[in-house]
Formats: sequence, structure tokens, C-alpha cells
Amino acid sequence: MNSYARYSSLFLLLMLAGCQIGPDGKFSWTKKDNPVSSDTTIAGDKGENTASPANDSALEKLTSDNESLHAELAKARQQFRVTASEVDLIKQQLKEANDKLANNAGIDLSADNAPSANTLEAVSIEGIVVGRDKNTIRIELPRSQLFNANTVIISNDGKTMLDRIAAAIKQQYPNQQIMLEAHAASGLTP
Repeated sequence: MNSYARYSSLFLLLMLAGCQIGPDGKFSWTKKDNPVSSDTTIAGDKGENTASPANDSALEKLTSDNESLHAELAKARQQFRVTASEVDLIKQQLKEANDKLANNAGIDLSADNAPSANTLEAVSIEGIVVGRDKNTIRIELPRSQLFNANTVIISNDGKTMLDRIAAAIKQQYPNQQIMLEAHAASGLTP
């Protein structure tokens, strides 16, 4: 409650004192800087309003800035149209090139035509467990054959085994994505 009273009294003090500088720090809200100056005549004998030279120059500057911004906007829109038409042209050329390549090679380059792992044969590597898990071919390496006992250092037999697996994968699956998974025993991380 004490902080509420402090904030209320601070707000009341600011309200009573009045603001001398606006929120952006560039103008004051006092009568001396009233936007309608004493040089401005309102509905005088001639029946027309005249503004001070300062207001005229500010109005001309704002009008000029507005016109230049409209010109920049028009230029940006035109550049966007040009870029969009270039992208459309590139898309069309790419489609034509794919069609031409597919006609010459007799293959379908669409993403839906990619071979799935279900159509791949499991590789056969002597002494290694190879299996299928849904659409993934899984090659499992036992830790005891891969690493030296109670270490994370690959043994010489493990290096030989990895070389054989790499050669088999390279031969059997030359254009497939390969994903490796590894599990470390607790306390044996490097």
C-alpha cells in the first residue's frame, strides 16, 4: 500500500507541476509555444487565413517528404513486380529443364518418386547384426567388439569392423542418406 501512495503522490505532483517538455523531448506544452501564433489571422477582413512563414516552410517540407516517400514506394513496388516476374521466369525455366531432363533420361524427378527404405535390400556383413526397423535399415555394433574394455577408445578390431561396414554401405547404398546413432555407457564419456 505504501508504494501505491508513493506512485499516487508522484503522479499528482507531476500533474500539478505541468509538463514543460513533450514526450519526445522536442516541444513544450505551454502557451508560449502554441502552434497558432500571433502572426496568424483567423477570418480577418479579407476572409482568408494566412499562416506564418515558419508554418509555411514546415508544410512545404512535409509535402516534399510525403512526395518523396510516395516516389520511393512506387519504385519499391515496381522493383517487387520485376523480381516477382523474374522468379516466375526462373520457375518456368526450371520446370522446362526438369521436363527435358526427365524426357531424355526417362526418369521422374518429383519428390514423391524417391525410393523408400522398404524397397532397399538389407546389406549382409559377416559377423554384424543387420535388421529392418519400419523404413530404416539398422546396423548394430556391440560395444564389446568396437571399443577396448572399459574405455571409449576404438579397438583395432573395431576399426577393421567399421571399415568393412563402410565399404558395404558405400557399395550397397551409394545414394542414400546415412544416419549414425551412438550410445555411451555411463562414466565412459571422453
